[in-house]
Amino acid sequence: MNSRVLVRTALMLSLALSIAACKSHPVNQPEIQLSTLPTGGKLTEAQIADAIKRGGKARGWEMADAGPGHITGTLRVRDKHTAVTDISYSKTQIKIAYKDSENLDYADGNIHRNYNKWVELLAESIRDQLKSTS
Repeated sequence: MNSRVLVRTALMLSLALSIAACKSHPVNQPEIQLSTLPTGGKLTEAQIADAIKRGGKARGWEMADAGPGHITGTLRVRDKHTAVTDISYSKTQIKIAYKDSENLDYADGNIHRNYNKWVELLAESIRDQLKSTS
């Protein structure tokens, strides 16, 4: 009887750990090559920065200037989770890099899968803003 309980407990623990591991994924750091967009290479850095800020704001991100060619994007979700990115930009590309987080289980280059969804949506929103900039 005790061995059955131990086996069941071990199986339940193994299943719980497997499910928890499924939520953690390598941190995604999207890049946008401006040459692939209709406006490719025709925008000023000020227009690019403005498009990044508008794209972030459209998705609920707080965007703040962080020096030449850098914007810090912060997303707060349900007053429980926080994601912070360093967005570097030039006339040729935009890079969205992980900077910090709270309650997203960041460890060893892995993070909760929702972070990756949020930064992909941010990148998509920035692309949309860049396409509509002239």
